Amino acid sequence: MASELLRNLIKEQSTPLYLEARNKEDVIKEISFKISQVKKNLKEEEIFIGLSEREAKASTGVDLGVAIPHTSLNKIVDTELYFFLAPHGIEFSSLDSEPSYLFFVILSPKNPKKPYISSLKIMADICRTMRIDRVRFKLKSAKSLAEVLQILEG
Repeated sequence: MASELLRNLIKEQSTPLYLEARNKEDVIKEISFKISQVKKNLKEEEIFIGLSEREAKASTGVDLGVAIPHTSLNKIVDTELYFFLAPHGIEFSSLDSEPSYLFFVILSPKNPKKPYISSLKIMADICRTMRIDRVRFKLKSAKSLAEVLQILEG
């Protein structure tokens, strides 16, 4: 199994998979908008501010075409993971200076009240899973969330 943890966290996502934005700031705006459409208790602006403030500290573009934007928010109770694809690639100030295609977005509780999955554990699992070439290449060409989940399962 590529990653049961990632598969289980992404399974509830009902946001559109593909990103249309062409630059880093617009990607963060689009991600914020899409998540706010399904998370009615979160405003687009608060997601955008959280992700942007984190991005200003250091880029969340990792390498191998992967970016992991993340933030902690007051209104989040349990850690949430969203997956988005940018088939055209986005310059995201990645460590390897290559465009990012695969976006794993982590929203975690600012003040967790019960045991929760830490964003560091999720980031480690993303990095470990994305080192598997066949998984990464298949994800880049996925056509649906169901296909993404199958890839992470297999």
